[in-house]
Order: sequence, then C-alpha cells, then structure tokens
Amino acid sequence: MEEKYLYMIRKAQEFMNENHFADVSRVQCLLRKMMSKEYHGLIDQIKECQDPYAIFNIHGGNNLIAPSASQAEQKLVEKPADEIKKIRDNQERRPRC
Repeated sequence: MEEKYLYMIRKAQEFMNENHFADVSRVQCLLRKMMSKEYHGLIDQIKECQDPYAIFNIHGGNNLIAPSASQAEQKLVEKPADEIKKIRDNQERRPRC
C-alpha cells in the first residue's frame, strides 16, 4: 500500500511540473483527504516547478542554497534515457519560476 501512496505523490509532483496554472494547495488538500497522516509531510513537499529527481534536503552548512544548514543529504536515482529525455523536454517547454 505504501508504494501506491508514494506513486500518487510522485504523480502529483509531475502534474504540478506540467500544469503551471494548477493550484498546488488544492492538489495537496485532495491528497491529504485521500491519504493517512503519515504521508502529509511528503504531500507538503509538493511544490510548483520542482522535479522529483532534483530535490535538495539541506539541514545546515555554509552554501548558497541554504546558508544556515548544518547537514545535507544527496540521493541520486538512475533514470532510463527515455525518461531523462522526457524530463529535459518538459524543462525546455515550461516557463522559468
């Protein structure tokens, strides 16, 4: 069951990436109604113009992304070439945030 919920959250992020006029708060609200509270933190991470493969979790340190961070995590996910091409095509078509 957990995989289905994570899949739906990933698809919601993809939807937000492709539909720039969609209301992120309404998408999050709908997902919160459909899923249990343990997934609400992940639902809150859904943002406009944010690709799932490039999410930075920075908890401290001296850097340009988060100057007061003290800890950082890096998770790389290998994607098939056709999926990477699709992501790049979507980036070229969408307006810059």
